[in-house]
Amino acid sequence: MTLPKLSHRVFTLEVPSTKAKITARPILAKDAKLLLTARATGEYAQILKTVKEIINNCVSSEFAINNLALFDLEYLYTQLYGNSTTSPHTLSFSDTEDEKVRSFVVDFSKITIEWPEKDLKVIKITDTISIHLSYPPISIYDQIDFTKLNQADSFEKVTLASLDKIYDGEKVYDVKSEKLEDTRAWLDDLPSDAYKQLTEFFLNLPTIRYEITYKNDKDNERKIVLRSINDIFSFV
Repeated sequence: MTLPKLSHRVFTLEVPSTKAKITARPILAKDAKLLLTARATGEYAQILKTVKEIINNCVSSEFAINNLALFDLEYLYTQLYGNSTTSPHTLSFSDTEDEKVRSFVVDFSKITIEWPEKDLKVIKITDTISIHLSYPPISIYDQIDFTKLNQADSFEKVTLASLDKIYDGEKVYDVKSEKLEDTRAWLDDLPSDAYKQLTEFFLNLPTIRYEITYKNDKDNERKIVLRSINDIFSFV
C-alpha cells in the first residue's frame, strides 16, 4: 500500500538584518531528529551548525545563510519553531523574592529584535579615515575552535570577520582583500578611543528579545528578559 503524501504549508519570514523576505515550511520530524543528535554532543558550535542546517532545510528561498548574523539565525529559528507546532512551549523560573516556581508559555510571535540605541557600525578615526563594520557572520560562531578561544583571541577573530570597509577620503579599502597580517597590524595601531568604540560595537550587538512580566506573591512587578535561543530552549 502506498502511504498518503503529506503536504506542508508555506509561510513568509523576514531576515532582521537585511529585511529580506524568505519563504519556508515548518520544521519536520527529520529536522527535529538532527537537533536531538546535536544536543547529545553538548557542543554549542555543533548545535548552531545544526540549527543552520535546519533553517536551510526549511527555507525554499535562495539566501546565503553563512552571511547571517547570530541574531538573524536565532530569530529565524524561533519563528520556524513557532510556525511548526501547536503545542505550548513552557519555561519555568524560580522567583528569588517569593521562592515560588512559575511556568510561562512562550508566544513566539512576540519575539522581537533588540537593536542598539545608536548605530555603532561606523567608527571615525580621523577627519578622513573611518571603519565600516558589518555584523559578525554566523560562520565564525559555529566553528568548534572558536568556542575554545580565550577572550582576547575570540574578540580579534570577531573583529576581523566584522571589518567591512576602511575609508580614507574618497579611497575605499576592501578589508577582505587585504592580507590578514596587514589588517592585524593596522588594528594594533588604532588609537585607544577607536578600539573602545570597537568594543562597544560588539558589546551592543542586536539580540532576540522576549519579555515576561508578572506580579509575584509579594505584590512586586517582576520582569524576565530572554535574549538567546539558549534562554528560550535551554539548548546547552
